[in-house]
Parts: sequence; C-alpha cells; structure tokens
Amino acid sequence: MGLPRPITDAEVIERGAGDLAVRLRLDDGTCHTFGGQDYYDPPRPFADAADVFFFLVTLNTPAPVMDRALTAADPNWEAKVQAYRRANDAASRALRSGARAAPGQPVTGVVAAHRKWGLEVALDQWDETATVDLRHVGDDPIECNPDQWPAVGTRVYGIVLVRTPNGQLRVSLRLSDQARHGDG
Repeated sequence: MGLPRPITDAEVIERGAGDLAVRLRLDDGTCHTFGGQDYYDPPRPFADAADVFFFLVTLNTPAPVMDRALTAADPNWEAKVQAYRRANDAASRALRSGARAAPGQPVTGVVAAHRKWGLEVALDQWDETATVDLRHVGDDPIECNPDQWPAVGTRVYGIVLVRTPNGQLRVSLRLSDQARHGDG
C-alpha cells in the first residue's frame, strides 16, 4: 500500500471490539483511514497495537508519529510488540534452521497475482506466497503504478522485509532495499 505524500500524524481508532484502524494525516492535510479489513487479503482486523505497529512500519511512518499514536491507543504497545518479536524471533530461529525466510534474506519467485495493494509472488525457496506492497515494487515512483508492475508469470528477485503478526511474508523488489541488505 503506498501513500502519495509523507505521513505527518496518525491516530489509532477502534471500529469495534478487536477491530482497530489507523487514521493517517499526510503533509498536504488529507486524511486516510485503514484497518486490517481494508489492508489484508483476505480481510482480517488489526487486533491490537502490535498489528497497527507492523502496518505503520510498512508505510515508513516516522517514529515520533508512530510512538504518539500507539501510546495514546495503548500505553503498553511496546511490550506487546517486544513480546511478539521474542515469540517471532524464536520462531524465526526455528524456521531458519529449517531454511525458512528471515528478514534481509534474498528471495526469488514468480509473480502469481496482481492485487489492489500490490503483488503476490510464489517463492522458489519455499512453498509460500509472499506479498509485495505496491510501494515496494520498485525504486522509481512510476513503478507503483499497476500498469508498470511485472506481468503475472514474470520471474522477480527481492529481499525479505518482515513476517507480519498474521503470518504474511512481506518482500521488497526495490533495488535500494536489496543493496541495503548487501545483496544488490
């Protein structure tokens, strides 16, 4: 999911029990509201502040903006994120020992589908489909345009960014991300 302008403010709102959303204000004053129901495919709610945190990270939300919004919504958000990371780190170590995806790891695959939020890529390394947010398709903003995306069936090379709390593997195809991890 890409936004046309930088994020200047964020507010976590509750749509219902166990269904959080985040209202983002951009530097031009426009506001956009997203929840897990809008973002994930298949739809599922942002259940807690840790879910919102990982969503905001994928948008490169400035740390002070993220901290203000999450602290206002849940003063214990950092502990929840750390608990998730500890659990995920243990799972990651176990997965790595079984040759599974870890952040910073290079991957190859084939574009399996175009979605409103980006691409699905069937990975060569594992029997798994990764997601590529539209803003991680390429370094040039024109590459965020779905008309410029690699066609279904095209072989692509990327880098693992994160495994989200709901288990989705997020990958970037941007050369700058691959270079940052020493693979570009």
